[in-house]
Amino acid sequence: MKFHLPLSPMQNDFYGSIIETIKKYYPIGIKSSEDAYFKYPGQIELGELVIDNIHKAKNFKSRWRDFEKQLRTDLHKKIWGETYASKPSFSSSVVIRKSKRFDLIHIKKLHFSVSLLGPYYTIYGMDETAVVDQRDGRDLFYTALNTVTVSPYKEYESSFIALRESIEKRFTGYKFIPFKLHSMLLDKLCDPYDSEKEMTIYSALFDDFLDGYNTNRRRGDDSYGTEVWIKPNQGNRF
Repeated sequence: MKFHLPLSPMQNDFYGSIIETIKKYYPIGIKSSEDAYFKYPGQIELGELVIDNIHKAKNFKSRWRDFEKQLRTDLHKKIWGETYASKPSFSSSVVIRKSKRFDLIHIKKLHFSVSLLGPYYTIYGMDETAVVDQRDGRDLFYTALNTVTVSPYKEYESSFIALRESIEKRFTGYKFIPFKLHSMLLDKLCDPYDSEKEMTIYSALFDDFLDGYNTNRRRGDDSYGTEVWIKPNQGNRF
């Protein structure tokens, strides 16, 4: 599904804050092959936010690394740092399970991202497999993302709920963006690395872990978390 501008009055009432955040930092309707894309004031500010929060080691430690450390203690699980130096979010994963049989590795993890652009975060489970090969004394990994789990479901349930509580305690006022919402495209929102590609809400606010993934391959309830966007006596309005 896709958002088109201008939003309808009802869409604006529910999700206008997200779209306004994206419009602030991305030049809607301008392709990244054009010089005007990266001269857009929001793109310049986005770069400054990434530098301040991620590239400056002291800030990154106090704003994210220390939180990862606390999660290891609270959840009693391994935490993998997955923040990219060029993406507008803090990102990590909670390892739920990891197993290896012969040359096949299977990893279950909860990926979570907290945006640098606005008060938004999201969580989803990832089931990944990797075939391991060796060449010239080096291990090679051929990975695949098999499915995502989009709500507290089965083996992900308890950690999903605990992680959400921890994030909201640490990042006061931040709102969970459900999978169904962040999988939507925004018309004429061009990817900075591919001028012919439109970005999802997720890739604009967070990272590219779902880049190219078929979002129909999912487990759980993709509307989970929409209650924070629904006003009393009104239904869901995507």
